[in-house]
Amino acid sequence: MRRPRERGPRTPPGGGTRADDGARGDHALIAHAHYAQAMAGAGAGLIVLADTVGAQLPLGCGETLGRVRAEAGSEVVLASHLHNDLGLGLANTLQAPAAGVRGVSSSWLGIAERAGMVATEQLLFLLARHAADVLGADAAPWWTPPGRVVAAVATRLGHCPDRGQTRAAMAWVKSRAYRTGRAVVDDTAFAGCPDGLTHRAAGGAP
Repeated sequence: MRRPRERGPRTPPGGGTRADDGARGDHALIAHAHYAQAMAGAGAGLIVLADTVGAQLPLGCGETLGRVRAEAGSEVVLASHLHNDLGLGLANTLQAPAAGVRGVSSSWLGIAERAGMVATEQLLFLLARHAADVLGADAAPWWTPPGRVVAAVATRLGHCPDRGQTRAAMAWVKSRAYRTGRAVVDDTAFAGCPDGLTHRAAGGAP
């Protein structure tokens, strides 16, 4: 960390470091003051703790993240990257914000290498439903509703969908994602959906 920062102004401030598969190592080493504080002292503004095999149990995950949070100092941003190989990714990820972690990793429909990551839609649902339990009693979670995202993309592509068209377009996006097994729908594929909606709204052929 220290060498890149000493190279001068071209080095981005607040660099980061990542502890890959730290859950399989000695927890005392990961959470020890000499590790977290040394990284912060060398200029790390972000520490990412990763379990890329998804083998850690939720209780141990919460304890590890909480200890690193306590040792790293409030000026360091913590993030988690927890895979779902053994079905523990969602439970472990919910431990992260409760331990003071500000960034978590997920993917749409949980699509990722091997057994995947935490599914973004499941994580958002549980954060919305149990915000007080996971984020604290004073938490005020904010996110952009999916309908607004779909409407914004349609507008960028030259359309102005009404509420009914936006709902239809969102249903099309979900259907395509499930059907193809791909979390990303590119502009070319999506362009045909609002085109068809516009034609139907104007009285033309679907």
